[in-house]
Amino acid sequence: MAGRFPLYTDADVRGPLIKALKSAGWDIARAIDEMVEGTSDPPHFERAVKLGRVLVTNDAGQEARAQQWYE
Repeated sequence: MAGRFPLYTDADVRGPLIKALKSAGWDIARAIDEMVEGTSDPPHFERAVKLGRVLVTNDAGQEARAQQWYE
């Protein structure tokens, strides 16, 4: 069911997908609204965790970061 958990989208996720998710009722925090443009990936991952949100990204490097965080 859409909107069951809050999302955090990083700068790699473009407007059309964000618009579609919001239209479907998802609660989204966008990286560009949370931090200054050009902020590196690690602070965005940490912010998503702190806010209790699931990070949505197209950046393959975040997968390794998530695995390290989990361990």
